[in-house]
Amino acid sequence: MNTAWRGLRRVRSVVLRAELAVTGAQILFWAALIGVVAGLALRAWTRHRQSQAEPEAPVLAD
Repeated sequence: MNTAWRGLRRVRSVVLRAELAVTGAQILFWAALIGVVAGLALRAWTRHRQSQAEPEAPVLAD
């Protein structure tokens, strides 16, 4: 009976480690996805701001 409990503990330990690994992978995936979306939005916003900026008219000497 004692060996059965050890086996169950070992199985629970393996399952817990697997769950933690999956959770960590999901966190990394979502962080990377959010980072990519934020980076693309920032790039688009920066380009939009640059296109809105009007260059100054050149000064012509008479």
